[in-house]
Amino acid sequence: KISKEQAEKLILITRQLVNSAEQTLKIEDPTGEKRKAYVEAQLVAMGYELSEAVNAIIESQVLTLHQTVKNK
Repeated sequence: KISKEQAEKLILITRQLVNSAEQTLKIEDPTGEKRKAYVEAQLVAMGYELSEAVNAIIESQVLTLHQTVKNK
């Protein structure tokens, strides 16, 4: 279990990684598999363990990104 501060930090980091992956890999990765692998690899490199909770945060940030783009 992580603290509220740790969760907020993880969400912020994940948001930045999702945005970065979207910007740099979207053209060559139409399915999103490479982008997700990139985000997961970066989180692991930062010391985070992949789990269902981390996956949910990643998916949430992808959804937020897509909603933001769609509303522009």
